[in-house]
Amino acid sequence: MAKVKICGLTNHEDTVWALNYNADYLGINFWKNSPRHISVPVASRWIATLPSFAFLVGVFVDPEVEEVVEAVRKARLK
Repeated sequence: MAKVKICGLTNHEDTVWALNYNADYLGINFWKNSPRHISVPVASRWIATLPSFAFLVGVFVDPEVEEVVEAVRKARLK
């Protein structure tokens, strides 16, 4: 069976919609040059309210290691 990732989510409502339609993975874009960019602090606020089964992945382009570590820790990335 195919897996589905909805990417570029920037708010709680869209993320819940994706979960309600059984998305397997939820992509959060942390690349600063993207029009779908969201910061770790902003994303962390609404990600904290999602159910624990939500499988969140991050999108990065040439990040510093510290940037990825912070996002994984604060935004519950898997």
